[in-house]
Amino acid sequence: MTVKRFIWAKTFRTFIIVPLFLQVSFQAQGAAPDFIPESPESKLTSEYVQLTEDGGRYGVAPDLGFCSEWNPEFSYNGYHCCKKFARTRKARAKSCFRQRAKASFCDERTAEQQRYVESVSSGKVSDVLSFLDNEIRRSSEQAFCTVNNGFLAQGRPILATASNRLLIRNAGRCVAFGTDRMAALTEWLGRQVVQKYAEAEYSNVKLLVGDVSAPRGGCLLGLSGRKGHASHTSGQDVDLGFLWARKNAQTPNEFYRTFDPKTNFWLVQNILQNPYACVRVIFLDRKHIRSLNKEINKHGSQEDRQFWAKMARFVRHAPGHANHFHVRVGSVSGAPGCTVDARPELEPEDENALPESNSEVLEVRIPSRSTAGSVAEFQTSDVVKVHP
Repeated sequence: MTVKRFIWAKTFRTFIIVPLFLQVSFQAQGAAPDFIPESPESKLTSEYVQLTEDGGRYGVAPDLGFCSEWNPEFSYNGYHCCKKFARTRKARAKSCFRQRAKASFCDERTAEQQRYVESVSSGKVSDVLSFLDNEIRRSSEQAFCTVNNGFLAQGRPILATASNRLLIRNAGRCVAFGTDRMAALTEWLGRQVVQKYAEAEYSNVKLLVGDVSAPRGGCLLGLSGRKGHASHTSGQDVDLGFLWARKNAQTPNEFYRTFDPKTNFWLVQNILQNPYACVRVIFLDRKHIRSLNKEINKHGSQEDRQFWAKMARFVRHAPGHANHFHVRVGSVSGAPGCTVDARPELEPEDENALPESNSEVLEVRIPSRSTAGSVAEFQTSDVVKVHP
């Protein structure tokens, strides 16, 4: 009789009490019926982790209704706000919901995100940077969990406009959504490029923006489901192409391995000193880091060398970054590292970083310098396509 009573009590609790409690809880929160977990075995507690190390305004931890609305992997996570991050590379390869492997994430856009795009396109939002600055001042937290297992609330699409020199690499796939601070950073960088290369012969110099996050964040898989990103889940990571400043040359709409250390040191300086988002780390291939070191030590000013002596530790080697920068930001503005005791060496890498594309990655051979020390013009024959 004791065993039968135990089985009856457990069955009653699992299939009657727990679902009833869930329904009452979600109704009390004002959540729609769609937010009610389907599984009676779901835990009522969330594994949400408040990321307060950079001083961001995180407020109250989100409830399950909020996570159900914004986290596209909520059900796959076992109805937890944040999934448990896999420790090994093999486990991470299987940690994404298979439905995340798709050609486009545009179906995840909200009506507000689409209205913002229309407002910018129509000129209703005439100054994007001023608009984003106001949004930053009044908005609440947008990035939740961590960069490896997070999601994005009220993500902001990053757009190419007449005021900036941004080139969105995969605009039709809807993977350039970030926090307001990330959007402001890229908009500001695009305007810096406009000012730096204002001459007519440099009018085609643009900053290539690759993957950031999906409209609501979450795991970002490649088209085949095998390649993708270990991060880029919370709108705080962006891939930026190397800056290629050549007269009367068109910036390719693909990442390329050509790296001009002088031009890209200027870009790194602006990234690290931007006024909108503190930079936690920049991932870059070690051979390009060595090129930066050589350029600064040989041709840099005293001010450049002092800057690099302080900031070089925030530019870290990571495999798969031979053709682009990977920039990770925090939830506040300020100095690189986002905290006084910043540890950029502990930032998790984006192991599957080489972007998957239907086209090849461009690699441009750098011509030799002339006796006068000037760089020769690129010719069409100098550009070759190689498989990543």
